[in-house]
Parts: sequence; structure tokens; C-alpha cells
Amino acid sequence: HQQAVAFLLHPKSPVARLLIDHPTGSGKTLEIIRVLDNYFHDPRPKVPIFPRHPVCRNFYAELLRWPNRYRDYYCCERPEDAALASRRPDWREIRTSMWDLSHLSEEESRRLGYAIREVLEMKNYFYMGRMRSRFLVDFERRNPGEQMPAAPMRALSYTSAGGCYAQ
Repeated sequence: HQQAVAFLLHPKSPVARLLIDHPTGSGKTLEIIRVLDNYFHDPRPKVPIFPRHPVCRNFYAELLRWPNRYRDYYCCERPEDAALASRRPDWREIRTSMWDLSHLSEEESRRLGYAIREVLEMKNYFYMGRMRSRFLVDFERRNPGEQMPAAPMRALSYTSAGGCYAQ
């Protein structure tokens, strides 16, 4: 069922909305990551909304665990963190693998969660809805052949999404 959702939800799909109902532990977060990965080059901001703040934090941890282009981008921007999370000096060696993050302390895990959120928010990268070219040029110079998202991503809880972010 996870692959079916990722297959149905992508920019060129005729499917605009899809209702998904899954029991606990059935891979909903991985499905969301795969769908977001399909929209990596879509210029619209990505705002996954979750029931509570701990679920948002878990989402960022899962982004680090599973292979996806957002993780690749984060690793390009923060190679020291990538080395810590992947347990490799060059994270690219295992970029297509799931990463076991159980070796991280609670403090390290929380710090990496905040760091990936900060990187994916891409603050100050956009002006009047368009990416400032200097950020793209700089990224391509530092990371030849790597991809940069076309828009920021920020996970929110229901309470945050209905609060200051809604204005």
C-alpha cells in the first residue's frame, strides 16, 4: 500500500486528493516521506501537518532514517551531521540505505532533528516567491551533481498550523 500512495501522488498525477486510513505502525510516515520526495522539485512550499509536536519531531527523525532527496540535501548542507547520523565519513556511500539512528543519544537525536528542520525551512532563500539565485549557485558550486529542493518544507502540529502560521 505504501508504494501505491507514492505512485498516485506526484506532480503529474491526475489525482489531486487521496484519503488514506492506516492503523498505528503501518508506515504512514514513510508514505508521507515518499510523497514529499515526489514533490521535491515542485515550487510550492511543503507543509505536512501532524496531530502533536512529538509526531513532528518523529517525522524529522524519520526523514533522516529513510533515503530521500530531502535527506540528501540536508547532508550536503551539514556534512558533519551526516557523518554522525550515517556513521560514515562520506554519507554518499550509503545514501540509498535506511540509516539506523539507534546509536545517537537523545541529545544528539534532538539536535539533528532541529538541524534538519532548520535546513529544510530554507529561511531567507526566497524573495517574493522566488528562490534567490545566489543560494542555488552557491549550492551547486559546493555540491556538484546534487539536487536542491525547489521550495521549503516545514512540519507543523495541528495547533501550530491553526495558529500564527495560518496568517
